[in-house]
Amino acid sequence: RLRTGSGPCFNRCRHMRAIVVDDNAVVRELVRTILRSRNHEVVGEAAGGSTVLRLCTELRPDIVLLDINLNETNGLDVLVELRAKLPNLPVVMLSGDGTPATVAKTRAMGAHGFVLKPFNPEGLFKAIDRAMAGENAPPAQS
Repeated sequence: RLRTGSGPCFNRCRHMRAIVVDDNAVVRELVRTILRSRNHEVVGEAAGGSTVLRLCTELRPDIVLLDINLNETNGLDVLVELRAKLPNLPVVMLSGDGTPATVAKTRAMGAHGFVLKPFNPEGLFKAIDRAMAGENAPPAQS
């Protein structure tokens, strides 16, 4: 666990390695800037889903930040693939569609968190903290 004492420690105390997947280069740059502001590292980026599993296997990130709507594929398909191959890797979904049905669907499919676009740094870090601490871990698949 990433908690010590009475409060979360992750985004202030632990160096984190992330992969950011979004078809919008501006969003990828924004996430990179936000993470670097707390000395975290973006070890890989992708504009589409076809390379995400390979990047995760090679770069071994602590977390993946994954857009739902990608140009070449659906981020939910990527999520399913990540859950099948790397079930313990936390994945936080990013989307402009924050309807309760969309959020529930991502959770049911194995996402550890959800961040509605546009987002602010604190909202992003809150979702990451919870995902990394296992608070929003999806139910175990049988």
